Amino acid sequence: KDQLKFTMSKDLTLELETKDGFAGSPVSVYAVTTHNGVKGTYTVSGETKPLNDGVTYVPTTATLAITNVGEGQVVTTAKMANTTTAGTDYYTTTAGQNVPALSGDVDLYSATKVTVNGTGVEATDGTNTITTGSKYFAIGTELTIDDASFTGAVVSNETGVKHGDSKASFEVTGDDDWNVYGAYQVT
Repeated sequence: KDQLKFTMSKDLTLELETKDGFAGSPVSVYAVTTHNGVKGTYTVSGETKPLNDGVTYVPTTATLAITNVGEGQVVTTAKMANTTTAGTDYYTTTAGQNVPALSGDVDLYSATKVTVNGTGVEATDGTNTITTGSKYFAIGTELTIDDASFTGAVVSNETGVKHGDSKASFEVTGDDDWNVYGAYQVT
């Protein structure tokens, strides 16, 4: 039996090849990465195991299930997702709405709803932009606001609060809806 010992200073992808083949069948895997408290399980051949915090390598034949949405309201597989269909655009712990597709490496983000109000108002993380309407954004995402023709923008995660100091940006946190309103300064 041959043995090799590796000490690595950083992550590296290794591809193994043998002259006479592997004992048993090699298993192809995908990396499933959980963020901000998301919990879940994966099932293979009737055996269910928990997803680790961070990265878990699961066989490509595994089925995922969300068991805890973490710090936010739902789980998404992108830093921004539509709010249209549970079980497709976002995931919950409800049966039928908790099984993200597994067709490659996947990130499972805890996310919260952000709604933008006011013609021309936008919120962006630099890659994803939302204009009038709602989207889910991953917890920890910093959104910059373009207040368009308004004199500022009010940001609130308190129901019904549409006043306050103007903000140019904010970080998505917690499990309360965030609202961004184009606003005019009243003096």
